[in-house]
Amino acid sequence: MTPARVARFGRTTRWFHWTFALSFLSLAGSGSLLLCRAELAIGAEDVALLIEIHKITAVVFLTAPWLIGLSGDRRAWLRDLSEAARFTRDDLIW
Repeated sequence: MTPARVARFGRTTRWFHWTFALSFLSLAGSGSLLLCRAELAIGAEDVALLIEIHKITAVVFLTAPWLIGLSGDRRAWLRDLSEAARFTRDDLIW
């Protein structure tokens, strides 16, 4: 008999996390490529494409997690945000 799974986080929190994480990784990747474009010999057309990807991802990074959070389970989302923004004694010790 398999035990039932208990979800630690709800759907809204998971969507918020993955949208934020994937857009952050996309920004880090495109920004790194733009920073090293001379060393990597990236052509002008590819640089223009990377800049567009970086700009679009920046908009997603700033807006999508908030739209997801506000359109889903707001109570759980706000509870998670307040927990993440709160520093306890254990955090300071760590």
